[in-house]
Amino acid sequence: MSKQNSTKAEQLLDEGDLGTLRRVQRALALSSQLSLALFFHAGQDAVVETHPEDKLQPLFFAQASDAASWQNLPVPSVPEENGFHKIEASCGLTFLLYPFGKEDKDQGWVVAGPVSERPLHAEEKAGLADIFQVDVADIEEAITHHPSPVPLDLGYISEILETLADLAVHLCAERRQRARDLMVLRSLYEVGSALGTSLRLEDVLKKVMDEAISLLSAENGSLMLVDEVRSELKMLVAQGLDEQIVTTTRVNLGEGISGWVAKEGQPRLLSRGVREIESSKTDSEALDSAMCVPLKSKDRCIGVLNLSGRKDGADFTEEDLKILSILASHAASAIDIAQLYQKVTSQVSHLEALYQLGRILNSSLSLDEILPTALTQTLDLLEAKTASVMLLDEKGEELRIRLAHGLSPEIVESTTVKLGERVSGRVAATGEPVLIKGQEGDDMDSSLCVPLLANQQVLGVLNIRTKTDGSDFTHQDLELAGQLANIAAAAIENASLHDELQALFLSTVSAMANSIDARDPYTKGHSERVTSYAVMIAEELKLSADELERLRYAGLLHDIGKIRIRDHILHKPGRLTDAEFREMKKHPEYGVEIMQPVKAFHTILPAMLHHHERYDGRGYPHGLAGEAIPLSARILCVADCFDAMTSDRPYRKGMPVADAVSELAKNKSTQFDPLLVDIFLNLVDRGKVEPVLAAYKNGGTDNVARQSVAESKAINH
Repeated sequence: MSKQNSTKAEQLLDEGDLGTLRRVQRALALSSQLSLALFFHAGQDAVVETHPEDKLQPLFFAQASDAASWQNLPVPSVPEENGFHKIEASCGLTFLLYPFGKEDKDQGWVVAGPVSERPLHAEEKAGLADIFQVDVADIEEAITHHPSPVPLDLGYISEILETLADLAVHLCAERRQRARDLMVLRSLYEVGSALGTSLRLEDVLKKVMDEAISLLSAENGSLMLVDEVRSELKMLVAQGLDEQIVTTTRVNLGEGISGWVAKEGQPRLLSRGVREIESSKTDSEALDSAMCVPLKSKDRCIGVLNLSGRKDGADFTEEDLKILSILASHAASAIDIAQLYQKVTSQVSHLEALYQLGRILNSSLSLDEILPTALTQTLDLLEAKTASVMLLDEKGEELRIRLAHGLSPEIVESTTVKLGERVSGRVAATGEPVLIKGQEGDDMDSSLCVPLLANQQVLGVLNIRTKTDGSDFTHQDLELAGQLANIAAAAIENASLHDELQALFLSTVSAMANSIDARDPYTKGHSERVTSYAVMIAEELKLSADELERLRYAGLLHDIGKIRIRDHILHKPGRLTDAEFREMKKHPEYGVEIMQPVKAFHTILPAMLHHHERYDGRGYPHGLAGEAIPLSARILCVADCFDAMTSDRPYRKGMPVADAVSELAKNKSTQFDPLLVDIFLNLVDRGKVEPVLAAYKNGGTDNVARQSVAESKAINH
């Protein structure tokens, strides 16, 4: 057989099967003295075996090398009673064809002949010689050696043809089965490889789905996993289904075919058009053949694998169901491991996030920084849309929203909850967290509420609501929310303690400042006013919170060095002598000496030391100029001088604001930093300065007395 003519046979049969078929074919040809050939569906693809002495059949096959001549054989529609077809050939010869195969599967013919049922006369021999373009002598030799028995025993021939046809069909079927078995093994190997090469759940699920569709030639398929929290199946991957169906399909355990399979752990096989009571399809929907098998790992059903609609339109078989069940068994193990890996990596990710959150929160002692960070991390880790932090008031009787995401300002402002009332109030009262599933709460969304506990004391609650994917929060989510709340609560408590210490610290500093002013009643409130003006300027410069805090302390303590100035100099009503003035100018240095032992105040010492420096370099104590003077000191200089000019003195009333502003403008770039003067004048124009000055005027009008002339001269020198 030529290489060209072997193509189809070698596709259907491997080398061993093809050899078997040829040996049987040769044995039958020798025993029956018949010329035998086997043609598969495409006419040019043939297994041809002739009798060793046959010289006639090769003449016909050589003439019929064109594929169309064999593919379009004029086969009668009604076979002979023995099951084969007779085809009259040229000049008294006949071919006998026995068809095999069905529905275009391994279809072909076993061909016997040409045979003659009677001796050929001279005209027929001459006709054959003309057809084959050979001498009549060649035709006579071929007929003489042609082994066909005469007369023909058609019953015996029918048995031979049927035997050869059955063998061809059997060998082809075995080849298909072996190929299918190999496909099953390959698919199982591919699923195993997916587990070995990737532990991502999405990759494993897609691989399982692809292999099931390919292996069983299905039109559609889906893979659903069990959601143990909601006792339902959720579709995660599919082929041949609309995307909306994939994202929205939920099936309760026990309902529908898939729900029944998941609950009972047993596979189901449905033929085309068969409707079962568990089916969720309506009567108007056409039903394809379908299979649904459970995905079981360690006797626990973790999901189901569904296939529907064979591509050839036939029903799925019990054998198909068995193959899918084997695939599902291997797939379940891969999926179970992938889920476990996903859970572990998620926990590691959560631990890392919790560690980072704790580190960030512990790096700040400001509630305004802690709460936004805690809320953002909560939303990200729990994949939620809405969250809020509610803190108890000072009496511990009522919760108020301190910060929220996803809530309107009106709700944040107006919401208050009494201790013990509603979910948040009960959580705050009991210290026990609450998980609410969808459709259980008032707003139909799943939510969490966990207490903010620090040292066994409830500070407030953390509320989380609405998962971004619409699912319910889980007990794992509740546990994670509790861990977030514990870290946030510790940071909140530290911030609160810090705020209390800061308040105590500021009160102490204010008391120190007041002790300075107490030496002379006419300077009362000077340090507070200077501090207020200085902070206003600094806020316009967008200085940081830490810089503002340092400036506030420097403002309150900038004149503390005057404690060391003797009363006869500090309160002298007349002009100071040069020696007395030199002593007065030492009060910034005295202040630094006083505060030097306090480590927390080291950062404010430059502002205290240089607040009497001038921008042109003619100030004291070091004669610094321009930007060589610390910014905080330049700010205090403007604030200090404005308050000195607008405060009442024993020998005069304080300047009107307009006159003081004029003096500041006139001394820009000489005594004062021009930028800071412009900023302060803008504050005056915007009405920011007047309330501070008005509070002083209203509070001090009945208490005006003699002010130290020496102090006045020192400030304006």
